Amino acid sequence: MSKKVEPEELTETVDTSVGALLPALGAAVPTADGALPPALAGLRHCLVEIHGDEVERRIELSGPSLTVGRIETNDVVIPNAAVSRQHARFEATETGYDVVDLASTNGTLVNDVRVQRCPLRHEDVVVIGSTAFRFIAAPDLDQAVAGVIARIGHTDGLTQVPNRSALEAHVAERARSGVDQCLILLEIEGFDGLTAHFHDLAMDRVVTLLASQLKQRVRRTDFLARVDRHRFAVVLETGDETLARRKAESLRRHVSLSTFRYHDAHIPVTLRTVVVVAPSTPGLIATRLIGRAAAELDAGP
Repeated sequence: MSKKVEPEELTETVDTSVGALLPALGAAVPTADGALPPALAGLRHCLVEIHGDEVERRIELSGPSLTVGRIETNDVVIPNAAVSRQHARFEATETGYDVVDLASTNGTLVNDVRVQRCPLRHEDVVVIGSTAFRFIAAPDLDQAVAGVIARIGHTDGLTQVPNRSALEAHVAERARSGVDQCLILLEIEGFDGLTAHFHDLAMDRVVTLLASQLKQRVRRTDFLARVDRHRFAVVLETGDETLARRKAESLRRHVSLSTFRYHDAHIPVTLRTVVVVAPSTPGLIATRLIGRAAAELDAGP
């Protein structure tokens, strides 16, 4: 019987030099006299839980610091084994707020990058254990939070790509426009076996990193969605089946050449893919496309 690995760290092999991360993290810079930049004047700050046990929870940031961890002495308590006793701290600075990791076991991530200390920008996603928060910095906090909550209904909380409901709406809209559709279904091969061997948190990170890879490799005019815990779907702008099959193979090959690590263990991530084509039909339902694709995957070798 294989031993379950305890939660630690999962990273993709990427350039993590300071120079490489600064454009992504985008810290605000104070003026020469140390004053708050005009663009930040009048801003209010909060966290909105977008993935976890209390989705839509709003946590306002107004004091000098706020701690997050598993035990009751923290300002924000997340009673989850993936969260350290004292996990992270949000600190007020001249430019807004920084998040500081408190030597946690599983780390603190900002926009999928593990950080020790990171200045936060409006709309950044902060992950603590298996709980994700969106950081909001806006003059009208109520309106900004309402916008975040409105997106939760059609966004996958873990990966922040569209969810199955959004995919269904997209397919229906294209059907009304009389457009032929090609759907690529991508499935993480042997997902249940990987989950049994590694920790659930490790597989959450695999899925998150996979989503990031897919977002970078599909065109803006294509539509990427997470349809269930181990499957993604891409609806191409074109209805050309040949192009769709080439794209599916390109995505599968790219993932097979990538490296996913969980602590010291290598997680072998490979994809199974299938392409289904639907001619223009009023009332086309995405679940039928997904069902056809899943049936082909199940019937395959």
